[in-house]
Amino acid sequence: MGQMDKGKDKKATSTMNQKMKEDALAYIRTLAQLRKRDVKFAEKAVLDASTLTATEALQSNVINVIANNKMALLQKLDGIMVVQDGKQIKLDTKDVVVESVLPDWRMKFLQIITDPTIAYMLFLLGIYGIFFELVNPGFLAPGVIGAVAMVVALYALQLLPINYAGLALIILGLTFIIAESFVPSFGSLGLGGTISFVVGSIMLMDTDLPAYQIAWSAIWAMAAVNIIIFVFLLSMAIKARRKPVQHGTDALVGSTGRTINEVNLEGQAVIRGEIWWVISKKPIEKNKLVRVVDAKGLKLTIEEFQGD
Repeated sequence: MGQMDKGKDKKATSTMNQKMKEDALAYIRTLAQLRKRDVKFAEKAVLDASTLTATEALQSNVINVIANNKMALLQKLDGIMVVQDGKQIKLDTKDVVVESVLPDWRMKFLQIITDPTIAYMLFLLGIYGIFFELVNPGFLAPGVIGAVAMVVALYALQLLPINYAGLALIILGLTFIIAESFVPSFGSLGLGGTISFVVGSIMLMDTDLPAYQIAWSAIWAMAAVNIIIFVFLLSMAIKARRKPVQHGTDALVGSTGRTINEVNLEGQAVIRGEIWWVISKKPIEKNKLVRVVDAKGLKLTIEEFQGD
């Protein structure tokens, strides 16, 4: 069954290639006949990739003229009749003035941002800028820069041949890495996010043309940044897990203060600027330095502390 399927696929591919070749031949023949060119050479150019030198092309009526520069070309084209929209037009290029039109600042800006690597970096800058603004509200600068970069990146990406599956993988990967800071998974979210990010970056451009490919150096550099962020978040999660409890009365354990009155098994003391009911295994005189050694409910267990 597998061999039969392969045979059918091969036959279908061969038929499609033949169809494409015949269409190309018909098109080139039409152009050659319309322009009164050598039809046989046009067919050979498609079938056998035939080529000619400039002199041979001129002799075979494949081209009109040979010129060494723009001005020589304009001189030779002067007086030639051409057909446009069914009308014959005589070219008048003898005394024509050549003007060079350079791209303005807007066109130059668009050329920069529509570079696949630049658009890719702007997109990531937008995501990270907005993320850091959400984590640290009030900084403003990361949020403003991120929002502007995101809008510019989205404009650039819609002009490029984007694979939306790759874009979704990049967003998913960054979401996993960011989620690591809120839901510590001890590596699973960060590792999965990094893999998703790299695969999505490779798939992002939906074309094989080299001009539309993202630079590998940019992909690996951003992957390294993601790994650094992931390692940082993981280390913070581990430290937070090992850190003693920092809320409720348990946070007062180890704190120092002074007794307000004599503590004869029970009494009062000022701990961190607040008055607490305290208990002690040994009597402690008034206005003595004490340290909290335990906390149960609203009662703190203290002992006399000599200080450093």
